[in-house]
Amino acid sequence: MFVQQDNKITVYGLWHQGIVAAACLANKGYKVVGCDIDHKIVDHININKLQVEEPGLSELIKKNLKKGNLKFSKDLSKEAIDSDYIFISYDTPVSDQDEVSLDIIFDTINVIKNNIKKDTIIIVTSQLPAGTTYIIQKIIDNQNIVYIPENLQLGNAIYRFENPPLPVIGAEKDYAFQKVNNLLKPFAKSWERTNIITAEMLKHALNTFLSMSIVLANEIGDLCEAIGADGRDVGKFLKLENRIGRNALTRPGLAFAGGTLARDVVALLKIANKNFVKTKFIKSIWDSNNDRKSYLNNRVLKLLGNIKNKKALILGLTYKVDTNTLRRSASIELIKNLSDKGVEIYAYDPALTDEQILSLPEIINFDKEIHKISEKTDIIIIMTPWPVFKNIDFSEIKKQIIFDTPSMFDKSKFQNLDFDYYTIGTNFKSEN
Repeated sequence: MFVQQDNKITVYGLWHQGIVAAACLANKGYKVVGCDIDHKIVDHININKLQVEEPGLSELIKKNLKKGNLKFSKDLSKEAIDSDYIFISYDTPVSDQDEVSLDIIFDTINVIKNNIKKDTIIIVTSQLPAGTTYIIQKIIDNQNIVYIPENLQLGNAIYRFENPPLPVIGAEKDYAFQKVNNLLKPFAKSWERTNIITAEMLKHALNTFLSMSIVLANEIGDLCEAIGADGRDVGKFLKLENRIGRNALTRPGLAFAGGTLARDVVALLKIANKNFVKTKFIKSIWDSNNDRKSYLNNRVLKLLGNIKNKKALILGLTYKVDTNTLRRSASIELIKNLSDKGVEIYAYDPALTDEQILSLPEIINFDKEIHKISEKTDIIIIMTPWPVFKNIDFSEIKKQIIFDTPSMFDKSKFQNLDFDYYTIGTNFKSEN
């Protein structure tokens, strides 16, 4: 069974996951239409204004628009009529309590359901509570539906779409599995198969496992701080053990945020509650991470001591490197907390737009001239580990406290400099 490249693929949802999928599929020669129930998103894309910056994505979109492989449309219903494949790829929003909202999913399904052909393949990749794909299947009355547990990452999404680390398709029907398997062979030669609800559960399990790793590393880091051990070295050397592995999340750090991991922990807790299953361990992951959210603010205040007339320089404001999103950014929360206590805030991030900077009134001075603005500050807090920060010549920086939350630098860098250098997972200064 071979997929014709002139088969039409329509991708619904263009915030991040969907726009990456649309661009990558088009780049393989498929004819792709991108749609979103929020027409403003389509308008922005048509003027090359993406909702979230992603390295290489803008160029990939331009390339395939020019080739004629990619276009964008506001007419959700019309585009469904002759689609051979439909992707439901919305980034499902989460509340402040990390509970997922499915409104955009079902609003879109209700708009397009009457125009979907019986042989159209529906591919759901949105992050949904287990069991949701079966509900979608009933609404559209189409048996050719599959679920794929997407595993993209902000800042590295194109590579991970083109080289899927978790090539699994949840499908009930052989026909649907074979069609999707062939469609996605340009990205992974071999796709594993399971049923739909197991694939949904796999996504929950993956993110909860990652959440567990972060929580464990953070608690080990707290113990290291208490007794004078180096949590960074503990995390680094754990990766030498092949049962753990070099990509494991073992370095002490901040609470997981952003909603991506948390929504799956919440989803499992809801499933447990609904089915009267005891999940004390999963609940402990949630509780420990919530406790961790106060760590950063408390540690900074402890390092500053008397905060009267104190000034802080925050380096890196985005949620993570290689993106410009500020959603659930620990830096923004820290800035607001310190500002509320009277600390003057100076900051820099290489990815922020003028509009984003203006939306942060707590910042007294935003300037890429780090050497210049650090003359006024008492502490430099490195948050997002942008590579440009590696170029800072600390020998030209006014002597002050350095709090390197992502452990960008080796402590030896500061051994001959008169800085009080701290990281997470240690409770000692650099040895001068």
